[in-house]
Amino acid sequence: MGFFKGIIDFALFKEFVTPGFIKLVYLIIFILLNLSGILGIAGVTVMGVLSALAMKNNTGGMAMSIVGALVMALVGLVLLVFYNLFLRMYFELALILFNIHGYLKSIDEKTVKR
Repeated sequence: MGFFKGIIDFALFKEFVTPGFIKLVYLIIFILLNLSGILGIAGVTVMGVLSALAMKNNTGGMAMSIVGALVMALVGLVLLVFYNLFLRMYFELALILFNIHGYLKSIDEKTVKR
């Protein structure tokens, strides 16, 4: 009886599957965002160092290339932190709406029993 009750609850939207799905989507986007951010920061740093090595005879250009790479890596790191915070807040807001629904549902059940 429990299996069929679960199917009926699912078909009648008595239980939401979206909160679990939201957490899975967040995890996937979190991993992809951080992986691409770290690879991007590493790529900028490597390209800056390679560019500096290509300018062995030009010490001013070499220093600017290294400084530019470090600045870009720092900007990338700050943006990565900002994007992670924004992503987390966005998904938390979506989950808050489902929590509000749950609280309203429990309040409704308590008032009906009286």
